Amino acid sequence: NRASPSGYKLVRVKFNAQHQPEAVNDFITGWLKHGQLLGRPVDVIVGKDGALYVSDDKLGVVYRISHKP
Repeated sequence: NRASPSGYKLVRVKFNAQHQPEAVNDFITGWLKHGQLLGRPVDVIVGKDGALYVSDDKLGVVYRISHKP
């Protein structure tokens, strides 16, 4: 609810051996393009299957993100 939208992406935080954050990188973007709101990621959980589940309260969907070993 900001005048200038912020967020609308997932980021990855890399930690060093001392458990201090050392880098932040975009992981998933695209919910906000050229001022157009295409979705709104709200929460992320890790499932028992190792996948990430991301809720989107604009579209009313849950995205499942998995990887191949």
